[in-house]
Amino acid sequence: MDGSRSPNARVRTLAHELAHALVRAEPADDDRPMTYAEEELLVEAVAYTVCGSIDFDTSSETVPYLASWAQAAPLAVIEAAAKGIDRLATRIENALGEMTPVSVT
Repeated sequence: MDGSRSPNARVRTLAHELAHALVRAEPADDDRPMTYAEEELLVEAVAYTVCGSIDFDTSSETVPYLASWAQAAPLAVIEAAAKGIDRLATRIENALGEMTPVSVT
């Protein structure tokens, strides 16, 4: 991970990559196949939701990133995938809630 990026940006990236892993490891029965661009929109929306739940504002990176992928997959994909976004974000948020807080120096 690039240490020159802000802590918020690194947390966002970790949430994004974790969402990719969960898409594959814990699919729902009604998940439909996605293109790579559609998956990028889905996992970035998950990362944005998770980061927002812990008061990390990542909109300065998330909005342009979503816009770049929206060229290959319309943002309507996010609306169609809202159930998956909620399911994956809740899974990550619940795991965060179970963690013991640590001090970052």
